[in-house]
Amino acid sequence: MKVADGFKVVRERGVFFKWMENMFEEFFKQGDMEKVLELPISKFMDRENTNKEKSYSNYIAVVQKPLFVTYLIMVNDPEIYELIHDEGLEKNKKSLETRIDDSGNK
Repeated sequence: MKVADGFKVVRERGVFFKWMENMFEEFFKQGDMEKVLELPISKFMDRENTNKEKSYSNYIAVVQKPLFVTYLIMVNDPEIYELIHDEGLEKNKKSLETRIDDSGNK
């Protein structure tokens, strides 16, 4: 089930970035509410101090990539590996890294 939820990180770039934006908008709304309630703002929830691309790149590296690699070992199909890992996960991670580089590494 968790793998199915994670497939947003291997989708084509337009869908991938739309999911990223939607996820951070949800996070930022939580951070806004925490600020209004004078609570400490949770990590990644502060719209003024969060680099979305860096945060999402770390999420992919720490959470999604290990999950997908384990899944792909179980599936044991080179074609599926190429589609999910190489054409999805790695290309999208590189797109994020390009955005980070283009933004001056803020």
